Amino acid sequence: MFDTEDTLQLILDMEERDKEVLSLLAAREGAIEEQSQKEKKTMFKRSDWDYHVEQLRHTEEFLKRYNMTEESFYKLLEMLREHLTVDTHQSCRNSRGNIPIIPEVVLASGVRFLGGVRYTELADIFGYSTASAKEIVNTFLCAVNRCPQLLIELPSTSEELRKHADQWDNLSSAFHLYYGVVGAIDGWFAFINKPSSKAVTNQTDFFSEKYQRYGLNVQAVCDSKLRFIYLSISSPGKTNDAIAFHRAKSLQKWIEELPEEYFLIGDNAYRLNSTMLVPFKGSHKRNEFNRSYNFYLSQLHMRIEMALGRLTSKWRIFRRNLDFSLAKNIMIIEVAVKLHNYVIESDGVHFNSIPGEMSFGDFGVESLEIGPIEDRGYLPSGFYLDIETQTELANERRNNIVDGIRQRELLRSDYNMFRNNDADT
Repeated sequence: MFDTEDTLQLILDMEERDKEVLSLLAAREGAIEEQSQKEKKTMFKRSDWDYHVEQLRHTEEFLKRYNMTEESFYKLLEMLREHLTVDTHQSCRNSRGNIPIIPEVVLASGVRFLGGVRYTELADIFGYSTASAKEIVNTFLCAVNRCPQLLIELPSTSEELRKHADQWDNLSSAFHLYYGVVGAIDGWFAFINKPSSKAVTNQTDFFSEKYQRYGLNVQAVCDSKLRFIYLSISSPGKTNDAIAFHRAKSLQKWIEELPEEYFLIGDNAYRLNSTMLVPFKGSHKRNEFNRSYNFYLSQLHMRIEMALGRLTSKWRIFRRNLDFSLAKNIMIIEVAVKLHNYVIESDGVHFNSIPGEMSFGDFGVESLEIGPIEDRGYLPSGFYLDIETQTELANERRNNIVDGIRQRELLRSDYNMFRNNDADT
């Protein structure tokens, strides 16, 4: 027999054990239910890539959808394949045994993303979750950025500089007076959402009063074939081009080492000096030979406007605000520029004609819906420097060119005269 106290203690012990058992059972049931809920998640049906491509071949829309020929797409795929290939075991585990996402789809997703397709649309097109779409795009961006064949590089050797100068000279109708141009520079105001206060010290630095939008100041230099040879995204959108230009340290170093016969061309957002030719402004522009100088300089400088306009027309993600982190926004711009270059080179796109003979639309540039009249498909980033200060500067290179124009009595083309006369009126 048990006495009363022992019996009471035994009952209490049994009740305590029962509580523990019930607690364990409840936890087990919860885990089973949670697992059951996971198993009930949608099993996304992967798109059939081969069938997708076959459809595009049939409708002849591969180029339209992917902004490059099918041949260039697969060539790019092989360049990036190593970094586009996902871990098969991990992919199967994460997707509950679904077919792993192949490199073709990763590349296609990234290219369509740059073309303006959103994450949710990518998920619908290729048969994966929205969360997967974000991971896939990140994989694509990193793969392009680390690809050595896609690097953006300034010409450095004497042979490269001479080749660039020859190509620019072939575009000019000014009888070699501008020989020595090795690049055209301009600033681009790339739209972004208001940056987080945690990411930047002063959000207003990114806000342009001129455009009433937040953005980044992108400094870009192109060659005569509309390929970018330099890119700097080191300044917020409110920054003047002249300041952003001097913040581009690697470009400054390259310019300092340029042989004296070579130079860049820019607009009046930049300062005139021995390595930078810009147009005449203000009262100096009234001289007919100065105007001719401006015309022939503009004839070449328009290449950077075409390049930036073509970039934002082809990769339509830039037709809206980039709404990611600052770091990702910058990466998107860098990747788009690299693929812009790749497509021109791989598809053999040639732009030998000069403005006046062809319109900007003929160069693949579409106007912005929110842009100023006759915009070039993008918004310039900087404000022009003070007219009087800019035009009073003496420059031997520019003076020599004007003297050559005067000696040859070179006049502007008729279409330029009519256009400028209308503008003056």
